Amino acid sequence: MSVTPQISIDVNIATIARYFQVLSDMTRLRIIEELRAGERNVGQLVAATGGSQSRVSNHLACLRWCGFVASRRAGREIYYWLADPVVTELIDTARYQVFGDRELRLDACHTTKQGQL
Repeated sequence: MSVTPQISIDVNIATIARYFQVLSDMTRLRIIEELRAGERNVGQLVAATGGSQSRVSNHLACLRWCGFVASRRAGREIYYWLADPVVTELIDTARYQVFGDRELRLDACHTTKQGQL
């Protein structure tokens, strides 16, 4: 019989909450969606998301730090791609298996719009 080390439930819950917090920003989700098609540089991501260069760069720094995306330098450009396939699987699960009839309720949820959730 093997013994599995016990990890604090609080640590797991905090990590899970942080994982979903990274995904809770629409700009970061737009970046992830754009990177599904392949690697992109900051300029391409700015054009695709409609955000400012500094905003997109800040979100990319967050996504890179957390391991969602990776980057490489090619001359003066930095290209980004999805480094964690679990992210797109999770988004697809949410999109196609979880939300469905919940979409209208989520769109009308007043607590998430106020940033209290």
